Amino acid sequence: MLLFLIPEASALTLDKDDIKLIPSGESIGIKLETGVYIDKTFGVNGKSPSEDAGIRPGDKILKFNNKIIESSSDIKEELDNITPSKTISIVIERNGKELKKEIKPIIRDGVRTLGLYLNDNIVGVGTLTYVFPEYDLFGALGHGINDTKIKVDSGYITKSIVMEIEKGSIGNPGEKKAIISDKEIGIVTKNTITGIYGVITNSHFENQKVYPIADKEEVKTGKAQILTVIKDNKVETFDVEILEVTKQNEKDIKSMKIKITDEKLLTRTGGIIQGMSGSPIIQNGKIIGAITHVLINDPTMGYGIYIEWMLEDSDIFIK
Repeated sequence: MLLFLIPEASALTLDKDDIKLIPSGESIGIKLETGVYIDKTFGVNGKSPSEDAGIRPGDKILKFNNKIIESSSDIKEELDNITPSKTISIVIERNGKELKKEIKPIIRDGVRTLGLYLNDNIVGVGTLTYVFPEYDLFGALGHGINDTKIKVDSGYITKSIVMEIEKGSIGNPGEKKAIISDKEIGIVTKNTITGIYGVITNSHFENQKVYPIADKEEVKTGKAQILTVIKDNKVETFDVEILEVTKQNEKDIKSMKIKITDEKLLTRTGGIIQGMSGSPIIQNGKIIGAITHVLINDPTMGYGIYIEWMLEDSDIFIK
């Protein structure tokens, strides 16, 4: 019940010097419940019953055959029990509006199908970027999860332990292979193009060192460091070089181009790998942003986002 009782934080407008964050770098598990969404549609023998019914990827299924839907297994169970030729009534949500559609299943390999791929939860591994201890807020990832138009019904972040590293190479970004704990450390309230955000519920961040932030005009090319985990749950500091800085007036997850220069990190990971998104970037003693993407043709290089953009999507604005 706790997931439904914590309100979303109100917007804050603060002097830059009053924003002091803990740059985390911890590996986290991410578990989001979104309701049942249509991921993709497909056709069978040139026919797509879902497309013919006007159903689109991104639509959320609210009712199926007049039954309230809570998981994709509810739809499968209902589909298995209907008459093969029966037309089914589906209530969907699109852009905040409820729409009623009629769809007729077809047979594929002896099984009734609606030509839909469904998604009803999101589980993954990423990196916690920052904690704002004064307000118990957090930001992570530096980019959105799947379709950011999908509303998060509920969700949380947990502790995570990195067990193995798949080293990145040209054409293969590599990844952190981690065990996701059941120990909740925060509740997710927003999924945006710049990351996921929410409320911290665990006290293990108390008394950790806080850092000032840099606004986007302060970020320069040159040396910097990132914080991330490559083994167990130990956060380590690694050297990087900021090669390019982009002037931006609107949010973008490619604010700066980064090259990994730390020999230890290159030896272990080959560069930026999946699961490293959200690793905070420190320059001249200030938090300037977070890792977002790797360049597939060169895993030693990638992109970062300005911390200012992440804070804004956490409803924290600089005066």
